[in-house]
Amino acid sequence: MSFSVKIKGGALPGVEALRQRMKDANKSVLVGVPVGAKPEEDGTPMAMIAAVHEFGSPEQNIPERSFLRGGIRRGMPKFSALNERNLRAVVQGESTVSQAMGQLGALAAGEVKREFTTADFAPLKQSTIDARKRKFGKASSRPLVATGNLRQSITWVEAGNESSNARVVR
Repeated sequence: MSFSVKIKGGALPGVEALRQRMKDANKSVLVGVPVGAKPEEDGTPMAMIAAVHEFGSPEQNIPERSFLRGGIRRGMPKFSALNERNLRAVVQGESTVSQAMGQLGALAAGEVKREFTTADFAPLKQSTIDARKRKFGKASSRPLVATGNLRQSITWVEAGNESSNARVVR
């Protein structure tokens, strides 16, 4: 979150302090599956599973099922409204930047999780459904919901200046 304030005719009381607070904050919210998330039973890292589903894997015949980018994209109006309310609260001293970022992170992670059940993903192949039936005794034909582990791994973190090297998917 960054912005600049230009004032003609001199500074208003508190504006310089607000400008400095916002500049010092320089925070980001990162949403996704952390590298250290609990792996699948076979040891496959959850972050790898997330990446394969998010972007697809043509060599493994897995189509793109963008739960992360899709959830963020669909949630943008909610994020904008929350950011507007939170900016007012920070300006008025009713909230901190860290509290605002926490609310944004929780909302964004929730929107990504919602994408698992609301998105129109490429359907599963019958062979995948059959394999799940053999493994779990039952199977959903809905992509990305076999165990729920991937969805449960979605989280968020507040990052500061050190996140400037983080790769952001848009």
